[in-house]
Order: sequence, then structure tokens, then C-alpha cells
Amino acid sequence: MNQDFEELYHRLNPQQQKAVDIIDGPVMVVAGPGTGKTQILAIRILNILQKTDARPQDILCITYTDAGASEMRQRLIKFLGPEAYRVHIYTFHGLCSEIITENYDYFNKGELQPLSELEKVQIIQEIYDELPNDSILKNYKPINEHVRKNLPQLFEFMKKEGISSKDLIKEAKVVREEVPTREDMIYKSSRAGMYKNGDPNTKKINELQRKLDKIIGASECYETYQVKLAERKRYDFADMILWVIKLFEEEKDILAEYQERYLYVLTDEFQDTSGAQKKLLLQMVDYWESPNLFVVGDEDQSIYRFQGANIQNLKELEAQFKHHLSKIVLENNYRSSQPVLDLAAGFINQNQDRQVSQEKSLSLSACGLEVKNITTKPKVVSYLNNYHEVVDIGEQVIDLINNEVDPSEIAIIYAKHSLSNDLIAFFKNREIPINAKRSYNVLDEPLVYKLVTILEYVSMESKEPFSGELLLFKLMHFDFFDVSALEIAKLSSDIKKSRTNWRTYLQEQLDGRKKDLFSESDLTPILRVFTDTERW
Repeated sequence: MNQDFEELYHRLNPQQQKAVDIIDGPVMVVAGPGTGKTQILAIRILNILQKTDARPQDILCITYTDAGASEMRQRLIKFLGPEAYRVHIYTFHGLCSEIITENYDYFNKGELQPLSELEKVQIIQEIYDELPNDSILKNYKPINEHVRKNLPQLFEFMKKEGISSKDLIKEAKVVREEVPTREDMIYKSSRAGMYKNGDPNTKKINELQRKLDKIIGASECYETYQVKLAERKRYDFADMILWVIKLFEEEKDILAEYQERYLYVLTDEFQDTSGAQKKLLLQMVDYWESPNLFVVGDEDQSIYRFQGANIQNLKELEAQFKHHLSKIVLENNYRSSQPVLDLAAGFINQNQDRQVSQEKSLSLSACGLEVKNITTKPKVVSYLNNYHEVVDIGEQVIDLINNEVDPSEIAIIYAKHSLSNDLIAFFKNREIPINAKRSYNVLDEPLVYKLVTILEYVSMESKEPFSGELLLFKLMHFDFFDVSALEIAKLSSDIKKSRTNWRTYLQEQLDGRKKDLFSESDLTPILRVFTDTERW
């Protein structure tokens, strides 16, 4: 190990070596993309084992994803062999699961099972159905898709940040009261007959207050959500961190046990930790005034902000340990060419709310052997709309192919799969072969959509007869039923004249034919659809 470690250590640049060498006390590494920050976590663990009496089991390393934990383990195995399995490497949820398992008697959660996505949807639907009809959340029926999506996100955010519904409602009401007096809610100019400079912008005020009212209404549903989880004996993953935080607050002896167990704590992607995750991490080390805490982060890469990641984490940690903290900035990039780094810096440096912007600009330098001599500058193009963009990109590809460039050497990278749909349609129209790697929702497949529509109809009619009339009309048009549109139109006209509903009318038609002892083959396609759906 000594020889391999020395060889690996001497490949590091001076700043990376400094991050590895400072073993004791809190250390913050502010590292841009491609600077080898994950690599130094592994080398630092090896250095701790080289330079101190610490054992592998005395070290806790927290990664943000399971893939990150697996990668870290594999790196260490190369140097430590089986001993690498003694190093505690977890995600936050993995760590909490371990703590809960080791202290099962304190949690009394033996009968609880993880909440499935289907159960979550069902609970949200129940909460929505139980709301009073005048609720601000109950704009549409069936459940508003906006509510279905945002309620779980709000509840998860509250748990990850450790915010109670009472506190969130209180804060939202305070902000609501302040809205009319805010500077951005007052007109800065005059318009004859409409408003004057200094008048309140009533439209903007009402819109923002309505949004806050929705937050208040949604927050009031949080306790109901927790009650329904308990009734089903379920929990979601965000609960696990809150359970462990509460355990450490109430059982100081147990907290002390884990503080003694982990002499060195390291965490990757610190910018993406939520408030609850950060609180748990600090609980683990708050016994010491100058803890052996090593965090690596880059606020410009905070990709989990929508999941509750707190972009103030780096700043708050620096303020908390300002008298003991060693801060290191990694600026050597081994992934990208210098023109790409310069262009990215031009965008990123517009953000003044950054850890490094107060002191210096984080200027990444291309140092990778394969990229440092590339001088080709990226070309930035702005388009009027998405269609202009698609056509221009498509025409560029056609020009390359016409100039005998192999299509397999052309790549198009996009931000979201939805943006690629028009491009794919363009290339298919021009008969240009493409290979698009993307996740696909099977529910969008036409056949599956039709089957789901049938299931929805059967479900609605089972719960409340005649509530699925519109779906019956729709599913009769599905190609596999082989019903002509003209036959459906005639039937629709007859039903309108008879002033009855579809199921009753079709049942009467069926009953009339039964008198003639007809065979099933004598049924019209419409009546065959009806007999099938009635049987289902």
C-alpha cells in the first residue's frame, strides 16, 4: 500500500496534496467540475490510515448517491483489499438505515414499511377528496395534476429542511402581509387612465398572494399526510433522517456512541445536502470544537436544489468553523478544454451569491493531457424559437453528411428529452438514421393508453354508474374494436333523441335482440364493445 499510495499521491497537484495532507480539524474543499475532487476523498482516507492510528472502521464517508458509494468502495479496494469493507461508506439514507437498525428498540418502527409511489398517489388523492369544496387547492375535479405533483414535493421539502407545517404557515402569512408594501409590487411609471407612478400593482399583488394562499393551504395538509402514513404503517425516506435527528436530540448517550465511533467524517457533494442532512452531519461532529470534518462541494454544481438542497450550506459551514476551518480551492480541470471553461465561467460569474465570488473568481485551468491543447472555441447561437433551432441543427447535420462525415460521428446533446422530439421528427422526415438513448414512458404508447382508458372507464362505472359516458364514447373509436365512426355517430344521434344515457340505451338494444335468440356473431361491433365492458 505504501508504494502504491506514494505513486498516487505524487500525481496530485499542489492544491490536491494540501487537501489530502491536512488531516486534523475541519477542511472545506471548493472544487469546480472535473478537478478530481472525488479522487482526493479516497486518497485522503488512505492518508489518514497511513499517518494516524485510526482504523478503517473509524472513518465515515458520506456520498450523495449509491453509485458514488460503490465507486468509492472500489477505489479503496485497490489499495486496502478486504479492509476497504471496514470503512463506513454510506449515503445519508444508508447511514440512517444503519443507525435505525442498530437502535431498533428506540424507534418502535418494526411494523412500518416504505411508502410505494402508488400508495403516495392514493394518499394524495384521499387528501384532495377530503378538502372542502371552497379550498383554494380544489380548482378542478378530478384531482388537479398541479396539486398531485406539488403536494408530495412540498411535504418532502418540509421534511428535508426540518420545517414544521406551523412554522411554514406562519412564515407564509407574514410574507403575505408584506406583499403590498414590497418595492417590486409598486408601479415605477405612469400610464394615462390606468395607473400612476407609486400606485400598487394590484394584479401582481393578487397573483403573489394567491400563490402564498396555496402554500398555506398545502401546508395545512401536511399533518393529514403524516396521519395517513401512520394509519397505513408506512414511512417515506425523508422520515428516516428526521427519526435519527430526533433520536440524537433525545438520547445523548447514543449520539456520543456514534461520535466516538467515527473519528473522521468526510462528505462529498456538500452543496447538495438538505437542511436536515446538514443538521445530522453536524450532530455527528458537534462534540469537538474543531472536528475532523472534511467536506467537498461546488455551489455552481448544485443539481439537487429542487429536492431541498440548501445552497447556503457552504457559507454557513464556513461561518460556523471560521476560527478552525482550512479552505482549499481546486482550479485545475482535467475534463474540459480551456475555451469551454472560459465560456462557462462567463456565465457562472454572473452569479454573485457564490462562495468564491466574494474573494476571487474561480478560474478553472485546462490541465488534462487530452484536452489542454484544444483551442476550438464553442459557438453560441440564439434562436427565435424551438422550430428555428431544430431546422438549423438539422441542416447542419445534413451539411456534414453531404461532406462525407459519418453520421455515427455526429452527436447532439440536449437538456431535456422533450426538446428532442422535434429533432427526431425532423430526422425521420428526412430519412436520416438516428440513435436516441432516452427513457421512455410506456404509458405514452398508443396501445397502452387505450388499455388504460378502458380501465378508467370500468373503474368509474363501477364506482358511480353513468359517470364514464365520455370515455365510453372515446373507447368505441379504438381501432381494435373495429367500430365504424359512422355507426358511432348514428348511435350518438339516436341516444340524444331518446334523452337517455349510453349504457341504458345499449342495454335496451341488447335486451331487444335477446328475444330473437341471436348468436354472439349477430351482434353489431358496438354491442360487442358494450357486452365486453359490461362483463369487465
